[in-house]
Amino acid sequence: MDLAEQIAGQNLAESAIALHRAGMDTPETITSAQNALTLLSVNASANTALIKQLKASGILPEKPAEAADTAAVTMSAVTVTKKYMANSFAFNQQYNGKTLQIRGKIHSVGGNSNSVFIILAGVPQEDPGMNDQVDCNI
Repeated sequence: MDLAEQIAGQNLAESAIALHRAGMDTPETITSAQNALTLLSVNASANTALIKQLKASGILPEKPAEAADTAAVTMSAVTVTKKYMANSFAFNQQYNGKTLQIRGKIHSVGGNSNSVFIILAGVPQEDPGMNDQVDCNI
């Protein structure tokens, strides 16, 4: 099982590092990086270089982030939609990891016992779809 753990850890680490470099940090990416570190640590001596690379990448937080430590960026749902539609890559680079306070008109609310989501009305489009709304998952 050690070889399987090592290979899984290496794949998770390389994937998480690549996503981090692309500015695509998500809670899932951070969890993958943490899981990779756990798996690679089973045989730390064989994985020293990748463990160092993972830690140096900056994807693993030094300490758990607290929302109260950072000031929220406030903007309207319409502004969020316009900025995202103009350049989604730049939007992700600028706002990933930050707390956003988004104000707007609620389009709908849904979910189940495990997850709740709120959809805010964004910029009306000629062809409505995912880009004309802001999804807030709780």
